[in-house]
Amino acid sequence: MGGYVKGDGLTTIGYQDSANANAVVPSNKNRLTVTAMADIAGAGDGIALAVEDPPALVAMKEQGTDSMDGPPLPTPKELFDAVQKTDDIFSLVQKGDLCAFGSSTPSQRSNRGKNAVIERDWEEKKLEIFGATNEADLRGILKAAGMAIHCKKGRKPEQPNQDNVIFCRMGDLTICGVADGHGPDGHWASHWAARYVLKLLLDQVKALGRAPDDNALTRIFDITHEATKLRSKQDNFDLTMSGSTLTICVIDHKQKSVASAWVGDSRCGLGRPGGVKGQSLTMDHKPQDELETARIVASGGEVVQLPNDVPHRVFIRGGQVPGLAMSRAVGDLIAHSVGVVHSPGIARAQLQDHFVLCCSDGVWEFIESDEAGAMVSKFGRAGVGDACEMLMKESRKRWLDEEQSLTDDISGIIIWI
Repeated sequence: MGGYVKGDGLTTIGYQDSANANAVVPSNKNRLTVTAMADIAGAGDGIALAVEDPPALVAMKEQGTDSMDGPPLPTPKELFDAVQKTDDIFSLVQKGDLCAFGSSTPSQRSNRGKNAVIERDWEEKKLEIFGATNEADLRGILKAAGMAIHCKKGRKPEQPNQDNVIFCRMGDLTICGVADGHGPDGHWASHWAARYVLKLLLDQVKALGRAPDDNALTRIFDITHEATKLRSKQDNFDLTMSGSTLTICVIDHKQKSVASAWVGDSRCGLGRPGGVKGQSLTMDHKPQDELETARIVASGGEVVQLPNDVPHRVFIRGGQVPGLAMSRAVGDLIAHSVGVVHSPGIARAQLQDHFVLCCSDGVWEFIESDEAGAMVSKFGRAGVGDACEMLMKESRKRWLDEEQSLTDDISGIIIWI
């Protein structure tokens, strides 16, 4: 266990993290300096990368599924073959369930799978929907259940919306999540990662009647990563310098519990009614964190904060790529060669009258968990739709106040228990 924390009215949050179980923190951990940089030959589409899994994940793969208490998980190739169209996911839900996930739309002007339609500024991402007739109907049903979801295109004229969202309500259980793509083909990384992880979670949750165990969640993220790699080869998009965060929650409304697994910085928080400050459920995976730095350095990378830049970034030691501003992600094959991993952090919590807030860093860039929780809390359960819209608009305002003409894509999901 990575430790415990307690919050206002919260039973213990337990954190699990296998990727750094054997990490050794270097003595000079606070000296994250830039070394001489040089170009890396062959860092294009044809680069050959030798990427090793963390020891804990290797051991889990060798064990197969014997240590899991759910149904057997598919291989990445089986998952790739099983998810080809929307109905391959919707076939797992039934009448009375509600399910939705975002979709990037291929450009009709190109025969290359990596090109996508660029949405208008602040346009909602296209959602594939089961259980509602259209997006307006979906939002009305969600509001009545104390839930809301938005996935807004940022002010980035040259790129599609690279965020994605997943949601599925089945009886007393809700699955939700956010994937925030980055890099030239990040919209396809998040597009497929969202589909694959939702398919795997639906299989497990339907069979178990609850969230998967930690071993299953770790394997789910590994299979999602590997299946996304297979898809990139099939559809001709590039994961060498593109990837996605991935954060999921499984909420049990009857047992009043939440389980979350994540890679990257699409954070989940918890809040309560009455304007109470929120708190983080997940912890962002940042390269400058001591154990993350240790793993990256041991793998041949370095963590650098460039002059006049805000985040710390991951580089091949002495090189100019990849410059990734997180230490865990799906995809990002060059970064994986120097210690970036897709092994998730896992957190579980018992709840009372809480809500779960899951957002991309379009929200978290300028709003912290405690403030976001308090802002949403003031609207109460009945005002969940207005609260989510307010949070999106306030996030956008703060981006424009800081960057004038640029905003990130902004996504948010609120689920009252």
